[in-house]
Amino acid sequence: FPPKDTDVDAAFRPIVVVNDEFFLQPPPMAARAILNAVIDWCGHTWPNSSKFDEEALGPMFEEFVRQKLFDRGVTVLHGKYSLPWVEGECDAVLETEKELIFFELKSKMLTREGRTGNDLVALADLGQALVRPQAQAMERHAALLKAGSLTLRANSGGGKINLDGREVLKV
Repeated sequence: FPPKDTDVDAAFRPIVVVNDEFFLQPPPMAARAILNAVIDWCGHTWPNSSKFDEEALGPMFEEFVRQKLFDRGVTVLHGKYSLPWVEGECDAVLETEKELIFFELKSKMLTREGRTGNDLVALADLGQALVRPQAQAMERHAALLKAGSLTLRANSGGGKINLDGREVLKV
């Protein structure tokens, strides 16, 4: 660490080395790469630890995003809901006077095969990363439309969401 720029998956790494000089990729490209590199490094450093798998990282990532929004004065609702016909969980919901914004937060990395240069797998990984959260947000919206409100249960950040004629955005 950092990986050599000749590594197969160097394009998905945050730091590129050229002639013994280090270059950080532009932030939009590097953000995912930095997280991927850190997780990869942690997994190799502590191979017997379950702290760095998707099950553990997802909730930590969601809490991190909610905390960053809260630090900037944004009230974020989140939690599980249960209706007679469906159960679900909202990762983050923001309310304004005119809108409800459902955030579905994902920490899924590209698969190893997707990072090795297999363009088809990389596109499938990215497609899933874009479509799956939208589908989940649409499920939350449908439940809200049918029930008229959702009561979110969480240790902190729970609350009741009412549609009240507001536009619903899904992110």
